[in-house]
Amino acid sequence: MKFIKKSCRICLLSFRQWIGDYRIFIVFFAIFTYCFMMINPVKTFLASTGVKINACVPLFLFEQNFNKLILMLLAILLFCDAPFINKAQQMVIIRSGRNSWCIGKVFYIAGAGIIYILSIYLFSWILLFPHLEFSDQWGKAIMTLTKTDAIMQFNLSDMFVQGKIIDYFTPMQAVFFSVLLEFITVMIIGLIIFLGNFINQSVKLGILIALAFVILDFIVFSSSVFSDSRITYFSPVSWSSLNIINIGGLGRTPDIFRVAVMDIVLIAGLVTGLVFCSRRNQIE
Repeated sequence: MKFIKKSCRICLLSFRQWIGDYRIFIVFFAIFTYCFMMINPVKTFLASTGVKINACVPLFLFEQNFNKLILMLLAILLFCDAPFINKAQQMVIIRSGRNSWCIGKVFYIAGAGIIYILSIYLFSWILLFPHLEFSDQWGKAIMTLTKTDAIMQFNLSDMFVQGKIIDYFTPMQAVFFSVLLEFITVMIIGLIIFLGNFINQSVKLGILIALAFVILDFIVFSSSVFSDSRITYFSPVSWSSLNIINIGGLGRTPDIFRVAVMDIVLIAGLVTGLVFCSRRNQIE
C-alpha cells in the first residue's frame, strides 16, 4: 500500500509540472484547433438540416486515416519528454526509490492518456453545441451521413462515418470500445517512448519507434489490401480502430479478443522492461 501511495504522489507531481509547460498548452490547443477544422463542417450540415447529432460522433475522428495520423502524432508530442528526468526528479528517485518512481510515471502516462482522449470528446461536444443529443440510437444525422451522399455535398469527407460500425454496434457500445482502445493505444505509445528513450536518450529511440508504428498504421489504413491482412497483427496503433478489427468473423485482422490479449501482453512487457531498466540503467 505504501508503494502505491508513493507512486500516486509521483504521478500527481508529474501533472503539477504541466503548469508552465508550453508543450502541454501547444498539444491541447492543437487538439482543439484540429477538432474545430473537422467538426465545423459537421456543424454547418446540422445547422442547414435542423437535425441533432449523436454525441458519439467524435469516435469517427479515429476511423479516418489522416485524422488518426494527426491525433497520434500529437500523442507522441505529449510524451516526447520521456523519461521525464530532471534535477527535481533525481531527488524524487532518491527519496522514493526507483520502482516507485517508475510505476508512478506509468500511472502518469495512463492518466495523461485518459485526459488526452476525453479532451477530444469534450472539445468536439463544445464545438457541436447546441446540435448534440445523447441517445442510444444512431439518430437521423448519422444515418443520413452513412446512407446518403450528404458527406460529399457538405464536404465532410474527412469525417467519414463508417457503416461497419453502425451495423455492428450501438452508439454506447461503439463509444465504450473506441475510448477504451484509443486510451490503450495512447498509453502504449507513451510507454514505448518512455522505454525507448530510457534505453537510448541520445537519439530518442522511443520517439523513433513510436513514429514508425504511427506511420505503419497510416499505411495500413490507407491500403484496402493491408487493412484486411495479417500485417495488422504487427501494427499496435491499428488495433484501436473499430473499422480494422475483425467483427463478425469476417476478414483476416485480429478480433476483439485477440486485440485485448495482445494489448495486455504488450503493456505488461513494456512495464516490465521499464522496471528492469530503472534498476539497471544509470539515471542522469
